Parts: sequence; C-alpha cells; structure tokens
Amino acid sequence: MISCDLMEFLYPGILFALSALAIPIIVHLFNFRRHRLVYFSRIALLKNLVQQTSKTNRLKHLIILMLRMLAIAALVIAFAGPYLANKQNESYSKENLIVVYLDNSLSMSLKGGKGSLFDEARQLAFDIAGSVHKNDRFLLVTNDMLPKHEYTFTPDEFVREVASLGMSTRPVTVSMIFERMSQLTRKESGSKSAFLLSDYQKTSADLDNLEPDSLFRHFFVHLKPQSYQNIFIDSCWLDSPVLYPGQSVSLMVRLFNEGGADVKNQAVSLMINNTRRAIANVDLKANSFSDIELQFVTDQSGWHNAEVLINDYPVVFDDNMNLSFKVTDKLNVLEIFGNSPNRWLQLLASSDPMFVLHSRNKLQLDFQSFRQYRLIILNEIEQVSDGLTFALDQYVQNGGRVLVVPSPGIAPSAINQWISRFGLSYNIIPDTANTRVFSVQTEHPLFKDVFISIPDNPDFPHVFKHYPIVPLRRDNTLSLMTMANGKAFLAEASYFQGKVYVLPVALDDEWSGFQRNALFVPVMYRLALLQPGTERLYFIFGKDAMVEFPFVPKHTDHVLKVIAPDSLVWIPQQRNYRGITQFGFAEGSEVPGHHRIFSEDSTIGFVSVNHNRIESRLLTWTEEELSEKLVSAGFDRQSTLSVSDLKGKQSQKLISPGSMLWKWFVLLTLIFLLFEVFLLRFWK
Repeated sequence: MISCDLMEFLYPGILFALSALAIPIIVHLFNFRRHRLVYFSRIALLKNLVQQTSKTNRLKHLIILMLRMLAIAALVIAFAGPYLANKQNESYSKENLIVVYLDNSLSMSLKGGKGSLFDEARQLAFDIAGSVHKNDRFLLVTNDMLPKHEYTFTPDEFVREVASLGMSTRPVTVSMIFERMSQLTRKESGSKSAFLLSDYQKTSADLDNLEPDSLFRHFFVHLKPQSYQNIFIDSCWLDSPVLYPGQSVSLMVRLFNEGGADVKNQAVSLMINNTRRAIANVDLKANSFSDIELQFVTDQSGWHNAEVLINDYPVVFDDNMNLSFKVTDKLNVLEIFGNSPNRWLQLLASSDPMFVLHSRNKLQLDFQSFRQYRLIILNEIEQVSDGLTFALDQYVQNGGRVLVVPSPGIAPSAINQWISRFGLSYNIIPDTANTRVFSVQTEHPLFKDVFISIPDNPDFPHVFKHYPIVPLRRDNTLSLMTMANGKAFLAEASYFQGKVYVLPVALDDEWSGFQRNALFVPVMYRLALLQPGTERLYFIFGKDAMVEFPFVPKHTDHVLKVIAPDSLVWIPQQRNYRGITQFGFAEGSEVPGHHRIFSEDSTIGFVSVNHNRIESRLLTWTEEELSEKLVSAGFDRQSTLSVSDLKGKQSQKLISPGSMLWKWFVLLTLIFLLFEVFLLRFWK
C-alpha cells in the first residue's frame, strides 16, 4: 500500500482564483427580495395559502450559497492540478528516466531575463536535477548529439555535464531531437519524462512533423528573448568567375535586418589578407535585406583570404563571412594540332606572357597532363583516336573546356563522331556564300564586360566560307555568336561540368577574318579564363555536407591534409570525383575560418567555412502558437510550460505527480451544480 502526503498541486498559482468565492456571497447578501404592497378586500382570503417561515427560507438560501461556493472551489482546484504525491523517503526506490533537451544552438546567445537564453536553459536544467530523487536517471540531448550523451547520468553527473556544455554550430530540427530521444530510450522501461528547453525558432521547430510518444510525458519549455533584433551577413558572391592580376572586382554582400526597427548607416568592411580593402555604409529597413557592392583590385596572383565584417550585438556569430579566392596569373592552353601549330595562336601567346600556349602534335600527347590546362584547342584534327576520345571525355566531364577548329583540307566527318555526343555536328558540305557575324550574346559570361557598348554597325568578322553547325539537341546547346544567315559562328554545348565550343571556320584568311578581328583576342582569353574552377568562395557548416577542392592525386596514397584555424592538423576522409577531391569535417574540426589545404608538405590552397545562417533567423513561435501547434499534433495542452513553471520543486511534481485528482474535482463541480438545480426546482 502506498502512503501519501497531503494533496499538492501542479499549478498552485491558479489557487488565487479561489477569491472568486466572494462573488456568490456578495450576490447573496445584496440580493434582497423587494416586497410589493398588495391590497386584499378581506384578510380571510389568505388563510388558504401555505405559510413559509423565515427560518425555512434562510436555510434554503444558505444551502444554495454553500453549493455554489463548493462548485466554484472544486472547479478552481481542478484547474490547479491536484494530486496525492508519493512520499520521497529512503525506502522509495522507483526510478524515473528524465530526458532533457538543452538547445545550445547559436540563436540561444540572445539576451534573456537573466543572462543569455543558453544560461537560462542551463539554470533550468540545474533546477530539474536538484528537484528529483537521487535514484532518478538523466539523459542529455543537445544539438551536438555527442556519443557520450547516449548513456544515462545520475543527477550529480548530469549537473557537471550541463555545466561543461558550450554553444554548437550544428543546426538541428525538433523532429530530429524527437528521433534521437526515441532511439536512446527504446529499451528503457518505467516512467519517462522529457523536458525540451528551447527558444523554438520557426526555422528549426518543425512542430507539424512531431508525433506524441505514449511512453513519454513531454514538457515544452519556451525561453523568450528580450528582443529579436539582429543584423547578419547572409551571403557573398563575386561578379567575375575568374580573377586575374590588376582586375577590378566587385564583391556583392547580402545583408539582412532581422528585426522590427530600421537601421541607419550600418558599416560593412572587407579585409583581404588582414588589410582593409573596402568599406561601405547602408540603410536597412526592418525585416528586409539589401545587397552592397564592395570594390577592390586584385594586385597579386595566388590564394587570398578575405573576411567581410559588420558590428552588431548581441548576436555576433553571423557578423563575419570568411572567403577564399584564387587569382590566376597564367592561362595554360594546350593546342593539339594535326599538321602544324596555328600561327595566329602562336602570335597571341607571344604578345602576352599570361597566355601560355603549349602546342602538341596529336601523336605526342600526355593524357595525364590534360587537367593542368584551362583550355584545349583541337586545331584542324582530322580524326580523334580512341585514347584521345576517352581523355577528352574525362577532361570535359571534370569541368574542362575544349574548342574545336575544323580542318580546311578535309570534310569534318571524323570530328563529327566526337562532337555529336555533346549535341553538335558539322554539315560536311561547306557553305561558300559570303556572310558576317551579325550578333553576339552579350549577356553570356563569355562576353560579359567585353563591350562597353555595341554600335549600330559593329565591325564583326566577315565569313567567306564555313561548315554550318547543326545543333542535334536544344536543351544543352547555345549559339554565342550568330551569322547573318542565322547559323552559329560560335556554338556552346554543356556536358557535365565542362563545355565544348565549336567554330565553323578554320583560323585561316581564306575562311574568315575572325583571327584578324578585335574579337579574336578577348574570345580566346575568355574561353581560357572561364574554366569553371571548383574553388568556391566559402562553405557552410550543416548546409554543405562535403567540401570540394580542385585536386587530383598523383597516386593512391597521395592525400590532402587540413590545418584548421586553431592549428589543428587532421587528415579528412576524402574521395576523388571528376577532377575534384571531396571531404567532410570531422567532429571537433568544425571551426569557422580559413582552413589551409596542403599535400606533400606544401600548401595547395584554402577552404573558408562559416556558421550556418539558419540560426540568424530569430523569429520564434510564441507560447500561444506553440501550444496550438502541439495540441493540433496530439499533445496535451498542459505540456507547454513557461520558465516560471519549473521554479523550485515544480519539475518533480511534473515528473512524479502521484495520483491525479482533477477529474474527481470536475465531477464534484457537476454534482454541486446538479444539487443546486434540484433544490431550486423542487424545494418550494
């Protein structure tokens, strides 16, 4: 037999509503019946009336008053959550399993009532641990989902573990937390309670995806920040895909104002290699964003580490964006020729040391060296061998660019066998009608910023004869330069990460004036410049599962190593795929900043990583919205708690409340009301 203490309450604050007992008393005292004067001709007519004494009326009214007061009292007590608590003595050995989710995401750094929200959550976890029995066990769940949290803690061990917690850069959803709690407690029996201490951001609290677990008693504790004001750097991008020395570059920065107040003169600065290179000021309207342009000049070749900075408080993790980019000083171009090198390409290379041309006969090729070239030109190749076909296919798939120039002496039947797989083909009968280039796709990256303006009658190349280019597919081919007869003068075909470009003319004066035209130099430069480098400006923790770096090992045991900003050296798990190396960040290495990539003891580049901006969206569910969402998902309305609901010993009452009595008090309320109706109807 279980012995019980006196009745206790889950929500004792509701008992203040017992002051409503004064209402029926006031009504009883001031509701005197008004007497009317009635004239009778003879007093004898009143003898047949049933006489009621004043004592009987007074007794009836007092009983009705008592029933009304008892009904109000029983209803208030029912809402206060009455229960008979089990005695917590030394002989009590029943264990409760208590799961505490402590949200340690970056948004919890907002200021709360006492310190940050994270500090408040830790204090609530301490209060829970201090109010339970020593035999109860704890499971701790955080955004890090650490392996050491897969085991239960005693209350004292739980307190020490919570005290050692820090903020986490890993964004998780509430449904992921529920899944982890289910996994950790699948084999546990007995009473289970779960406290979820969070600010419930709308970006991560996917309440519609939650399903109640009948084995758990869930308590959602809502921590509310004092304000939601936050300015953060959302994203950055360059206006040019490839950088070279002396180039004027614009870095675009998207800045968000996640708050209800306008912001004036917000400063944004750009640091490159620890030197301030640009600064701008911007006005931001409430709950909006603005794109800011920061201009700088690339002065040196090689890798550069940059950082975009703003100054905002109290949320500071999103006030910077780390960037890494490479400035190219040489454009390595491979010319594969059939009979002899093209003199116009040789002349271009001799006039500019940046354009480095390597001319090789088709019979003297090193296929393994293809990856070092930004552009491969097939100059008057009459036939493509099987080995060259395979090497070119791999080169294009891995992001390479190939320019095909037809041979003037033989129909391009053989080259058609190779370019047809990309959706393009030559008409083997040349068109000898004179024409000229009529239009250029100025919005395409190949011609972007090449023209300041195009006059009405531009000096575009004349064409004397050509092999008409026939598009075999429309979904991946494009005409970048079009002749007056509607045929393509320069066609582009996309294939995986690479591009194949096709000219309809040989680089010869008998075919066209392209090689003498002002367009020739910028087109050749841009074809080499626009090789889609896989060097991204930055990566995001939690958003980019794998980091990609343009690196192909020379042999199987040739691997990348990483030096983190905190000087930690580690070898990531990696795989090679189409000319790039993919790797992920190991546990403990998720440090934002510039990560140095090196191989065989030499630096080969940098990778910049930043915090996930999902935590910058501070809009949260209100307590009312949270309660409604949870009720619609099937949870008890009383499962939504405020911080004050866990003060003192309240958590113990929630975890092990004993025998709940609220249903009995609701029943008593109905009984008292029925008695009142019965007396009013039948006691005359």
